[in-house]
Amino acid sequence: MSIPCWMSDESPYSRNPFRPGRLQEGKQMMSATSRYCNMWTEWKRVVPEKLAAEDPGILSQFLTYASRDAGVSRSELERELGLKQPRVSKLSAKLLHEQWIEIVEKPQGDGRVEFIRTSFLARKIMGDLENLLCALSSPPPGVRPVRPASGGLRIPKNAIGSFHNSGS
Repeated sequence: MSIPCWMSDESPYSRNPFRPGRLQEGKQMMSATSRYCNMWTEWKRVVPEKLAAEDPGILSQFLTYASRDAGVSRSELERELGLKQPRVSKLSAKLLHEQWIEIVEKPQGDGRVEFIRTSFLARKIMGDLENLLCALSSPPPGVRPVRPASGGLRIPKNAIGSFHNSGS
């Protein structure tokens, strides 16, 4: 996957301050936008194509809830995620097809309720992705946020928060 044209050095917008490689005070700095773009690129690269278009929050919550050893029912997932049955069923089918969840064999009980569990493959991929995204989510070491030159916020002179003279 290529980077967007507005982020490349050949772009007419190469002086864009939001470009990942911009220099500030002699140190390389990456903006929050470029970190997000890098994280999204990694998400799309690692997660199977049929799952990459899913909401990352819902997908990761689904896999977290389904990671119990005993598994979880779809109705429990509906309640936990706040989703309707058709949405949970559709996502379950996609995850099952990609072998990211598995059906848990129940030795006894109600045979009508099917329990699902996150597969080893999904736990491995999501764990590796979590580590990669954590590394991308924070600014590089040595880069500090720029603080205001005045040393911070000024304290108001009177009780109502105005900087105007209070008439005394």
